Formats: sequence, C-alpha cells, structure tokens
Amino acid sequence: MKNIAMFRHRFLPITETFIYEELIKLNKYKPYVFTRVRMNKHQFPFPRVFVEKKNRQLLQLFRRKKIRLIHARFGMGGIDLLPLKIKARLPMITSFHGHDSPDNKRNHFRYKNLHQLFRFGEAFTVTNDQMKQILIKHGCPERKVHILHSGINVSIFPYQERIPPVDEAIRILFVGRLVEKKGAEFLIRAFAQVHENFPTAELYMVGEGHLRSQLKELIWQLDLHKHVHLLGDLPHKEVVKQMKKAHLFCLPSVTGQNGDQEGIPNVLKEAMCCGLPVVSTFHSGIPELITHGVNGFLVPEKNSDALAWQITELITHPELWGIIGFNAHQKVQEDFNSKNQVQLLENLYQQTIHNFYKKSHGLYKKRKG
Repeated sequence: MKNIAMFRHRFLPITETFIYEELIKLNKYKPYVFTRVRMNKHQFPFPRVFVEKKNRQLLQLFRRKKIRLIHARFGMGGIDLLPLKIKARLPMITSFHGHDSPDNKRNHFRYKNLHQLFRFGEAFTVTNDQMKQILIKHGCPERKVHILHSGINVSIFPYQERIPPVDEAIRILFVGRLVEKKGAEFLIRAFAQVHENFPTAELYMVGEGHLRSQLKELIWQLDLHKHVHLLGDLPHKEVVKQMKKAHLFCLPSVTGQNGDQEGIPNVLKEAMCCGLPVVSTFHSGIPELITHGVNGFLVPEKNSDALAWQITELITHPELWGIIGFNAHQKVQEDFNSKNQVQLLENLYQQTIHNFYKKSHGLYKKRKG
C-alpha cells in the first residue's frame, strides 16, 4: 500500500465533510494529512495528522513516511506546496473546489504563480465542467484536468418520500454559510412572498457567516422574525435531522460581486439523497446535478420573484414531491456516491504515480547514458 500526503491549510472546517469522507474510504492508498492548523478534531478524528508550519519540516516528514504522491486541496494549497513538491521530486494533484476559482477576484493576488503550478503539477481535479473550462482559460493544459465530483456518504442520508403536512407547518430548509454566493438574501425576500400565500410556512436556515446581522435585520424589516429561524452552525448529525423534518429544500446560489462561485454544493446532493424536492439556481455546476423539472427545479440567479414563484408552485402541487424527490435520490446514488468517486480518485492516484515515476526513470536512464 503506497503512502500519500493530503495537504489542507486547515484540517478541517465543518463544511468540508466530503474531504474527510474521501480520506476514510481510501482502500489502496494510506493517506497522511499535513496541515498548518488542526481544528474540529472531535468531529474529524483522523489518526495520521501532522501539524507543521514550515516546508522544511514537511519535507523531512514526507521522506520519513515514504510519501509517493501529494494531494493538495484547493488551488492555494497547490501554490503553497509547489516549491516543496519540486524539491521532494514528488508528483502532485491539486483539487479545485469552487471558491478557489482563478476567476474569483479575491484570489488574484494568491495566484501569481498559477502558471508555474499548471506547468509543474501533474494533474488537477475540478468538480464540474465549468471549472474545467476556467482552468484551461487560465493556462492549464486540458489533458491535466479531470472532472471528479465530490461524493457523499449516501448511507447517512436515507431516502424518505415527502408528503404534505396535515397538522404542522410546511418547513423550507436552507443550509449554507451566510455569505454572498449562497443567496440567502434572495431566499428571505422570496419567502416573504411565499408567506403571504401560506402564512403557516416556516423557513429554517442553518449556517453562520459575516452576513448574519444583515440578514437578521432584513428578516425584521419584512416582519418575518416569527417565521424565519436562524439556527447557526450545526453538527452534521443535526443537519441530517433538519433534513428529515423538512418538506422542501432551497439553496439559491449566486455569483458574488468578486466572481466567487460554487462548484456543485454538497448540501444539495445531501438534500436530494434524502428525497427532498429542491429549488436552486442556474449557477456554475448546479445544472450538472439538477435537471429542471426532473429531479429538482432551477431559477435564474438573484431573482427573488422567480424563486418565490417556483417555491409556491411546489407547495401548491405536492403531488410532484414524490417523483421529484425519488429522481433526485436516484441521481445522487448513481453519480455522486462517495464510494464510487473514491474509486475514481484512486485510479487517478495510480495513473499519476505510474506516469511520473515512469517519466522520471526514463530521464534518469537518458542522463546516465
């Protein structure tokens, strides 16, 4: 079994469960985690984690653990480890996930050496075709870019057919950071319209972020404080419970003013796997997950009126919930099962290691001759 290094600047934010799922499901490779900061240890109790600030010490650890490949998470991680990768003479895969897009203006100063990363990095993974085209646009050779969807542990999100409530309010659920690209403001404004027609409807919002106070003020301005519930950050198990209790799920993602975008949000996959009818937007890679009218519904970005209309249509036609929810569950089972995605990742590890050392051996023989 070959040893590999997974690098993440912070191991691990609670929103990155998908990274942990991949780590614990690897079968053919033994991963060691290298990070600058260890966090949420109780939620992510991975045993082989090394906290090290300096690349010199990381290089010594790589040699001591006989690392054969580096897997850098997020583009910034690849940039950070590029000098070490070259010095250690190791192949490196860098995974881009969404907010680390080179199109994001906030990342421009971090990506001064992006062309070097694309030149010396062996492979790059992206979560959707749009991100692939962005990397190519910024100079990454197409042959190096691989679409690898982030999978979820489908066993955690059992299918449950949704039926309209009899003696309780309709629960609409949002899960996401309270930041611009999650579109929470547009959902709250849309919910104000929905609530006029369905006064007993309730909106539950899970997540924290710098927009919390601004959104709370908006909720009061719209006189929705008794019907919109800001639940803050919740452990993953509690998020699953919220999904079980919900009737509809909404994540109206938008492109931020600085160009910040989603990849394909894992929380949409989780909600769909549960059988929740979902409403989202024509944004980034989301249409690769949701086919409008088949396994969910999509509306244009930043359009509260369209969002309100679509949610109202779903509430008015509960006969759609069962078939939409079932199709959503099937889509995730077939295309976003973490077990299947890990197999594809291990195949990429194998291919990258084989090609790198075959090339290195050829160069050694050539020089020797």
